[in-house]
Amino acid sequence: MKSRLFWGVGLLAAAASAMPGQVVRVRARPQYNIPGTLTVSATPASINFTLVNGGVATGSMPISIMSSWLLSLGATVQLYAYFSTTSALTESAGPGIIPVANVFGLCTTGLPTSYTAFTQTSPFSGATALEIYSASAGIGLLVNRTDVLTMRINLSAVIATLPADTYTGTLILEAYAF
Repeated sequence: MKSRLFWGVGLLAAAASAMPGQVVRVRARPQYNIPGTLTVSATPASINFTLVNGGVATGSMPISIMSSWLLSLGATVQLYAYFSTTSALTESAGPGIIPVANVFGLCTTGLPTSYTAFTQTSPFSGATALEIYSASAGIGLLVNRTDVLTMRINLSAVIATLPADTYTGTLILEAYAF
């Protein structure tokens, strides 16, 4: 059987002058149940980027992802981070977008041990995801893990000029046990 858990993290990027803001979306709707528990939480609720046309911007702080589970023997847990559309961040006052191919994540304790674009396929989204980890549930023991996701937006190759504005998007974290 399969179980899914969602957690949303807001992203805010500003070209030119950065403005404080927060975008948060949290969804929890398990579709299937397997015996046991699975929880995921993340902090902070939002991060900021000061975009650089033709350059790379690192998020204002890393996202700390705490996962815990107590599941049946032989179960596997996977955690994905993804955007709901291929436009990871959209401009607040116009048609400008930052595609997922320009957003990168790094998690030294998980699978993307070097900066990797959010262009992987997950069971939950098209090619807008990044697999954070895949782990065994253990032998009926409570498993706790903390992963740190650092993010970058790379505007060096694809986007020559990006209008100065605030761009917002929601990164969704979703755990999958099977």
